[in-house]
Amino acid sequence: MALKHALVKELLGAGVEPAPEPVGLTRLVGEERASVGTWVRGGTLDGYAVVAQRRGGPASPLQARKSWFCLDEYAVALGAGITAPSGYAVETIVDDRDLPADGAGQVLVDGVARASELSESATVRAARWAHLEGVGGYVFPGRARLQLRREARTGSWPAVDQIGSTTRSHLTMRIDHGLGPSSASYGYLVAPGAGARRTAVLAFSPSVRILRNTAAAQGIGWRDLTMVSFWQSGTLDGITVDAPCSLIQRRRDHTLELAVSDPAQIFTSVRVRVTGARKAAQLDEGVTIRRRWGYVELTVELGGSARTSRRAVLTC
Repeated sequence: MALKHALVKELLGAGVEPAPEPVGLTRLVGEERASVGTWVRGGTLDGYAVVAQRRGGPASPLQARKSWFCLDEYAVALGAGITAPSGYAVETIVDDRDLPADGAGQVLVDGVARASELSESATVRAARWAHLEGVGGYVFPGRARLQLRREARTGSWPAVDQIGSTTRSHLTMRIDHGLGPSSASYGYLVAPGAGARRTAVLAFSPSVRILRNTAAAQGIGWRDLTMVSFWQSGTLDGITVDAPCSLIQRRRDHTLELAVSDPAQIFTSVRVRVTGARKAAQLDEGVTIRRRWGYVELTVELGGSARTSRRAVLTC
């Protein structure tokens, strides 16, 4: 569980120091500050988490839907609906790392060393996986146009009352979406602490399924879990909702567990239809159930939930 909590911090850029380019950020090239919408959270179930962010707002012409699905060994990062006006270059920061002073931090992309020296850049047009020594692995299920840059950066420390400046080596790994993208997307896995061999195994034998990655819904299947960011009403993997929400479903033995939340704090309730369940075993306050022909329908009251998840346990 500690790994999952650390992943949430790392993926949202809260654990990177220094962090001029937060990990996981999709931005206009040269943009100093990102603008986000009202949706900037997710839901949890048994220590697993969905974290989502709706990118865009009056301060920026860029639009994007972004989700992180935090599992045991790795997290899955999905981005969709990435759209910007013509002439704007857009990129997603996969990682931006302060490297050891001794020059360590070898980068492998599909088993080949890249950007090994300071001021060296590299572009791999169809990367399947990457590994950063001492950090972990990155897997790109649909392949990715990956750009890498190793460089020295110099900065001062006035914010922490230190005098002078310091120079450090940094490695930036980014996905290039090109100029004026329309409905562009990305998908990758982040495996903290994984070795190069384990990263290659994950690339060629993934246990996670990307069920959908669009501006309407982003979801994955992993073992007995289905995890979805529904950006609008819709159906995915036998689950139907009538309003945007974060949802995690877990099927095991003869039970089906659900956790539903409204990260935007806009909707007072959401109706969820699931198949393969018969009756309620345990319902959180604010959750009611109705049996229908071939499915059950849950009404989840979300008003006053403060973005936390409402849970239901059903028998199958």
